[in-house]
Amino acid sequence: MSDVEKVKQLREATGAGFKDCNLAVKESGGDLDKAVEILRVKGISKASKKMSRDAKEGVIATSGDENKISVLELNCETDFVAKNDDFVSFAKELSDLNDQNNSDLSKLNKSKMLNGKSVEDSLVSLIAKMGEKITVGKTKTISQELKISTIYTLWLKIIYLNYQL
Repeated sequence: MSDVEKVKQLREATGAGFKDCNLAVKESGGDLDKAVEILRVKGISKASKKMSRDAKEGVIATSGDENKISVLELNCETDFVAKNDDFVSFAKELSDLNDQNNSDLSKLNKSKMLNGKSVEDSLVSLIAKMGEKITVGKTKTISQELKISTIYTLWLKIIYLNYQL
């Protein structure tokens, strides 16, 4: 397999940029497993460099059923990233996990996502892929039996939470 094919395969597997994948393939001597590890380490260092930036954009995702609803704030630096399909799908999956963990951030960060990685590892990968600071903001779970008479109150609480987040 040529280096170009390896770079292409590495890009498809990790979502990293061409330049990063090309350097990782060269640094690993063509070993794709080593290249993935190199990209992971570089992703962690890139993520740590971005933590000093402000993340004022993002989305608020909700998830729940008739007994409880959870609200999650996921922040990023620009609205372009906030509209990105990968960011939005990450927010949706994170919102579902947040609902399962009743807004406990320590449990949420250790939860496994559909890709088999923990939320922390998936977040670092997303930061490396997007090139921006991405943080989980505030979370809130509202637990109560939702009856017709309380739906209006619940929506008022969600609106209130949006302003509080």
